[in-house]
Amino acid sequence: MTTITERPVSDGGAAVLYTLTNRHGMEVTVSTRGAAVVSVLVPDREGCMADVAAGCPGAVSGPGGEGFSQKIWKAKVVESDHGKAVAMLYVSPDGEDGRPGVLRATAVFTLTALGELILSYWAAGDRDMTCDLSNRLCLNLGGREGGRALQELQLFGRPVPNAGPDASALLDFSGPRPLDSGLAAHYRALGNEPSQEPQACALLHHPENGRYVFCRTTAPGVQVSWDLEENGLCVKPCQPPQSPLPLLRAGEPFDSVTICQFGVRGRG
Repeated sequence: MTTITERPVSDGGAAVLYTLTNRHGMEVTVSTRGAAVVSVLVPDREGCMADVAAGCPGAVSGPGGEGFSQKIWKAKVVESDHGKAVAMLYVSPDGEDGRPGVLRATAVFTLTALGELILSYWAAGDRDMTCDLSNRLCLNLGGREGGRALQELQLFGRPVPNAGPDASALLDFSGPRPLDSGLAAHYRALGNEPSQEPQACALLHHPENGRYVFCRTTAPGVQVSWDLEENGLCVKPCQPPQSPLPLLRAGEPFDSVTICQFGVRGRG
């Protein structure tokens, strides 16, 4: 069973923090500012807890300008297929960020007993517009102060050429590979269109402390890079970088689901 508590942010602003806790003590805190994941507390092999959400909050990215990452979303606790969840709503008025029409966007955060953080996004507009809601999570399984050297990454899907300025030197992460060997910006295509069921996109493992996170998404691909400033692996399900944002027809829904399953492996 997942419990949910709420509290205002300490800076006295309008944002509210919601903390989801599963029966194993894993905690995920989300903020109504930007519908952001601000912390993910998970145990290691010895049961020691650490916050593996590195750097800046993993806020929702939306179409145009600053998107929705600095907006205050309305939130409430709801019942989902996996128990209690936090649902957030933002209504973007006509003309915001130069976008025509009104867009209603919903983000739902669910934490399961299996250690799955489920990020569900839905949107609909009253006029044709572009839309690609997602969340840029930045993770470090050694904790916020941990280095990348001891972590191993495996990526799934098909590498897309020219995904970054040094794409010609991309390393092969089709199997587990230490991050100390370097990581340029990778984009992995998982299909030509969004899928009905989440597909594997990334697996990050810390052999020393045992923590791992296995990410799946219904998005057509995932952008992955190591952010030196935030000291973490940034994972963002999205369209290919060189592709135009998908067109959302008036009245038709946009929906996307990303699942990050956290766990611990034994030695060996």
